Amino acid sequence: MAFREKLGEFAKTACDKTGEAVEYTRLNAKIFSEKNAIKDDYKKLGEYMYQAYKDGIAMDERALDFCRSIDAHNMIIESTQEELNRSKTAQNKTKTAAEDSAADTVIVSQVINTSKDEVEMTAEDA
Repeated sequence: MAFREKLGEFAKTACDKTGEAVEYTRLNAKIFSEKNAIKDDYKKLGEYMYQAYKDGIAMDERALDFCRSIDAHNMIIESTQEELNRSKTAQNKTKTAAEDSAADTVIVSQVINTSKDEVEMTAEDA
C-alpha cells in the first residue's frame, strides 16, 4: 500500500505544480498584454503630439526636439525613396536597352543566315 500512497501523492503534487505553472503563464500573458496596450497608447499619444506640432500648437522644448527628429527622419525617408525610384528607373532603362540589343542581335543573325542561304543557292545555280 505504501507504493500506491506515494504514487497518489506524486500525482497530486504533479497536478498542483501543473496548475501553478498554468496560472503563472496566464498571469505573465496578462502582464505582456497590458504592456503592449501601454505601448500602443504611447504611440497614439506620440502621434497626437506630433500632429499638434504640425498644427502649430505650442509645446515644451523636449517635445519639440522629438518632433524635429521625426521631421528629419521623414526627410531622409523621402530622399531615400527618391533615390530608390531613380535607381529603379535606371535599371528599367538598362533592362530595356539590353532587350533591344538582344533583339538587334537576333535580327542581324537572321539577316546573316538569310544572306548565307542566298549565297549557297546562287553557288548551286552556277
